[in-house]
Amino acid sequence: MTLVAFAVFSGTDALVKLCAERLASPQVTLGVTFAAFLLLCAHAVATGGLSRLLPRQPGLAVLRAVLASCCSSATGF
Repeated sequence: MTLVAFAVFSGTDALVKLCAERLASPQVTLGVTFAAFLLLCAHAVATGGLSRLLPRQPGLAVLRAVLASCCSSATGF
């Protein structure tokens, strides 16, 4: 599992560096996020269904999203 994680990290790092030469930073971020979401969904389906993706404490998840949005707005990203 650790070797797979390092391989995925190294592959993602290389792809991000290649894509950054041609694409804007938000496009690269969106691509990486979409790919990670697909892998996460595949893992959830393989190990017990998509219901595993729902947070146990939805209020904290919403709070985290609001704080992240405020921080990104404040930094200009």
